[in-house]
Amino acid sequence: MTGELDVLRELLAIERERLRVARRIEEERSIVFPETSVIVRDVVRLLEAIAEREGRTARGERGRAMEADRRPPDDDEDFSDLE
Repeated sequence: MTGELDVLRELLAIERERLRVARRIEEERSIVFPETSVIVRDVVRLLEAIAEREGRTARGERGRAMEADRRPPDDDEDFSDLE
């Protein structure tokens, strides 16, 4: 599994460099490349994969809080203050 982590870390370094170059070009030319968002997603996915293989979550407490915010409200919850 260490070899797999090494590959993921190497890919992460490559993607981070691609992101740095893309951002520099965007700033120099005052344009936005749609592909930059793909690079960002790749970086996030690689970070999550590395964290998963290291036995931890990539999002930590913040991620758990975000997931809790997405759940549907309980029927018992009182929303009278929103009216």
